[in-house]
Amino acid sequence: MTAAPTKESLLAEILGHPDEAIRAYRGGGVPSAILRELAAEAQHPDLRRFLAAYPETPARILEQLAAGDEPETVREALAAHPRAPRAVLMQLVSDPALRVRLAVAANRALTPQVALQLAEDEAVPVRLALAGNAAISPRAQAQLAADPSSAVRSALLGKARLDSETQRRLAEADDPLLRAETIATAEANDSALLAWADSDQFVAQTALLLRSKLPGEVLESLCFSTHPVVQRHALERHHLSTDETLGWSQSEQPSVRVLIAERPGLPPGIQRLLAGDAIADVRRALAGNADLHEAVAGQLAEDLDPAVQTALALNASLPGDALSVLCQSPSVVVRKLVATRPELTIEQVALLLGDGNEEVAYHLARNDVLECEVPPEMARSWVTHRLPSLRALAASSADLAEPAMASLARDPAPMVRRALAWNPVLPGALRAQLTEDVDYLVAQRAHVVTTEPSPPDTPSQSAPKGFLKRLLDRILDRDHNETQ
Repeated sequence: MTAAPTKESLLAEILGHPDEAIRAYRGGGVPSAILRELAAEAQHPDLRRFLAAYPETPARILEQLAAGDEPETVREALAAHPRAPRAVLMQLVSDPALRVRLAVAANRALTPQVALQLAEDEAVPVRLALAGNAAISPRAQAQLAADPSSAVRSALLGKARLDSETQRRLAEADDPLLRAETIATAEANDSALLAWADSDQFVAQTALLLRSKLPGEVLESLCFSTHPVVQRHALERHHLSTDETLGWSQSEQPSVRVLIAERPGLPPGIQRLLAGDAIADVRRALAGNADLHEAVAGQLAEDLDPAVQTALALNASLPGDALSVLCQSPSVVVRKLVATRPELTIEQVALLLGDGNEEVAYHLARNDVLECEVPPEMARSWVTHRLPSLRALAASSADLAEPAMASLARDPAPMVRRALAWNPVLPGALRAQLTEDVDYLVAQRAHVVTTEPSPPDTPSQSAPKGFLKRLLDRILDRDHNETQ
């Protein structure tokens, strides 16, 4: 435990380094007898400032200091003293020095009378300091709530316990920003929150939605707002029962039905209801729902609106049966989107290639996990296609005639010859030709296949597993730079 200072040592500290001495003894530790002796001999301003700032200075000494003609630094220390007598604060409340009045306004020991007087101070900083003082009375709060400075009124909102009448005044202020800040941040009971929600005022309702937590009855009220933006955000946050969800799914407003259609965990019955909605935007929102029921997905897959099918094709959780229906969509855009999906089956790929659309085939070529055999008729038609990527797909076919393979072996595009080199039914003479190809990868692949055991003789020999994934590396970036 630190030993108590002597009168001489303390006096030396104060006169040598007054600011450090005030900080050092902020927690007390000076015997009262020494304080009285110092007060009796306090001729130096720094000594009197120490006494005015020391937290355990007796009230009588503080009153004596206030009665004298003290410099501003001493008066400021007196104004900030946590045990300043009422008479001292009343004296300093009208001090000509702004710093002194600021210290009084921030002092939690101020009385209601002092606060009311400071609430009329001509200096905005003083009123700001008073508004931030947690000890001011409700009457002083109410007076500051009518302050001409919006900064002062706003400063009241930082209080942990804001008087209800003051809160009401701030929430009805002419300044919309102050109203919004009050409703969004002020401590308020559930009845006040509900009153703001029921007001149907856009500023009030929007500000309420800025709160991180709202009671269920308040959110329910906001769900019936006449302002679409408010209603949408309230519905997004409100936990709806199945009956409530069903009710909102039949709202007259399409925007509300769209919101319900997007809602996660939507019951299948409500999904079926929305799948038959007359508004395409509602069906499109439902098509993008990650929790789409299988039967509903099949219904939407046959929707005549291309936008609905497009949203469905973009849904990562789409069931396989619905995906098969989309593979036969009349919309090329939809089929191209489907062609990029990683979970395609061979049957679905066959459906996508059914009409021979080159754009769809091109998107299939970009699918990194695609492993399938190109239909023979398509392979034969793509042997001389202008796009190297499709010629490369043709080169993978096991049903090409030898003249077609010979043509592909001379193809100027290396990726075509690389694809051909992987073809397991490539005649030996052509494979030998490719082992001497100027392209290292072509020669290497032809050599690897040559040295591997012969594949079993099947009528429809497909390329090695993962073949298309390997052969299409960097195909697409070069398509438009290659020539026939």
